[in-house]
This record gives sequence, structure tokens and C-alpha cells, in this order.
Amino acid sequence: SPYINFLLENHAADKYPLVPIAEYMGGTREDGALYTLMIDGQPNIIWENNCDARSTYVFRCTEDDYIETRQLVFDYVMAEGSNKRKFLHTDKCLTIFKEKPRMVVHTTLESWTQRLMGNENVVADKDSDNNNIKR
Repeated sequence: SPYINFLLENHAADKYPLVPIAEYMGGTREDGALYTLMIDGQPNIIWENNCDARSTYVFRCTEDDYIETRQLVFDYVMAEGSNKRKFLHTDKCLTIFKEKPRMVVHTTLESWTQRLMGNENVVADKDSDNNNIKR
């Protein structure tokens, strides 16, 4: 996947570990990883599923709360349950996380990369799977 290749190339491996994860949904396992990218000088935890049909989630944090935030994301993703991604779009997620994560839909690599790195002014490309405009 070009998305995973970008994350591997830009992961801050000199300071942060790459964390393999498994997401369980109704007994089905999907593999992925937690990557760390430096965005605006701060570590950001990137939850990426190996399936390109799943969106990328970006959890902002600071150096001071990085380990705690990474553990919260790890525990959340690895827990059995359904509608985990939908939950992240509600205010209820603030009972777990300090702020809502950003969702970045897989579109073209260039658009995805720009939005991943925080350029929210980039208009997402047409999603080829269902012909909807995503943001």
C-alpha cells in the first residue's frame, strides 16, 4: 500500500517504536500498526489499518503525554467491540481521549498525505469506492 509505505518512510523510528496492532471486529481480525509522525514539531500517533478501505486516524499528543496516549490508542484498537471508528466521531470519545482524533480518508496519495500532515485546506478527492466527496 502506498499509504503504509509513506508511513514507514516517515515514521520517527529514531525515537518512537512502530507498534503492530490487531483490530477485532465481530471475531474478524484486521492487522495494522501505530506509527508516529512529527507534525508541527509534536508527535502524532497514526492508527493505520492494513486495509486501504479503512480511514487513517491521527491522535495528537505532546512529548509529555505520548506514552499515555499511545497506550490508550493501543488498548482502544485492540479491544473487542463494534463501531469503534464511529465512536471516535462522537463527543463520547472524549471520555477516553483528550481530543477527538482526525480522520483522513484514503484518496489519492498526494491529497491523503497533505491532509495527514495537517493541511485541512486540501479538498479531498472523489472517493472511488462510493463516489462520495469525503473530507
